[in-house]
Amino acid sequence: RRCCAIAASGFVTPIGPFCPFRSTTCAENGPLGVAMGELTGSKMPRFAEEMSRLQLEMSMGGSPDPQKVGQMAEDLYEAEQQWQRMLARMRLADDFQSREYFKVTAAWSERQGESLESVGAMMRWQADNMKAFATGGMPRPPPPGVDLDRLAAKQAASGQA
Repeated sequence: RRCCAIAASGFVTPIGPFCPFRSTTCAENGPLGVAMGELTGSKMPRFAEEMSRLQLEMSMGGSPDPQKVGQMAEDLYEAEQQWQRMLARMRLADDFQSREYFKVTAAWSERQGESLESVGAMMRWQADNMKAFATGGMPRPPPPGVDLDRLAAKQAASGQA
């Protein structure tokens, strides 16, 4: 009952991300819809594909091309900034649906054992280390509160390691 609302016509409709009626901000061609689609539909899948290639190359004893890794770092910085802008837009929005999306995103992140802030920090840290590799610099220590052992265990449990 908590996930439904009774429309003016008397029909029960879903609320939140499953609602077929979107605000102008959250509509597929609205500012939030476009930003979300770009990030989740093209940028991050492309990054994941490139990262898989890089990991495969390294597992076969190869050394990644520093220029390619540097470009991937820039792409990740850009994605993280877009992620932060999108979160701010949702959190500070005037329309209820955008704020609801923010709460759903935060709840999903917490169910994964991370906060929205830690997700952003990990993205920046990964990009920083990729940039350091590309320029011959030293790797950076993880940000405060990021437990690498827990992350590795989580990845191994999900079959990503």
